[in-house]
Amino acid sequence: MMFKTHLLGGLLFGLLLNQWLGFGWIFVLLFVLGSILPDIDSSGSKVGRKFGLVSEVIEFFFGHRGFFHSVFVGLGLGLILWGYGYHAYGVGLFLGYMLHLVLDAFTKHGIRFFWPFSWKVKGVVKTGGMVEWVLFLGLFCGLVYVVL
Repeated sequence: MMFKTHLLGGLLFGLLLNQWLGFGWIFVLLFVLGSILPDIDSSGSKVGRKFGLVSEVIEFFFGHRGFFHSVFVGLGLGLILWGYGYHAYGVGLFLGYMLHLVLDAFTKHGIRFFWPFSWKVKGVVKTGGMVEWVLFLGLFCGLVYVVL
């Protein structure tokens, strides 16, 4: 999926969950961060370009949609926040991370949720294709509805 789809999805679902749970704006911010963070493993992505050398090293050792596109990283980051007593924020970061993985699982390239194990989930959506644009517009309309 494209950066903007992950970003919009993270914002929409973060706001929806926050309306339901009432954790506050930091929860939403961490949810959104989680929804874009897995792409740090691609030096050519928007997130990867912001992290420069760090992203290049991660990509070299793990590849794109490798370890950083597994449930283990999101769970680990969420548990770190949880361990420091920031339970709601740990949940927000983890759920945003998982949203990213679920969205990428719908693409033709797919992901391995439990990397390094070979089990892979693949969908039929072409990244940047018509179906993703329809999803993006749906997320945008949902966001407008939630905000207004």
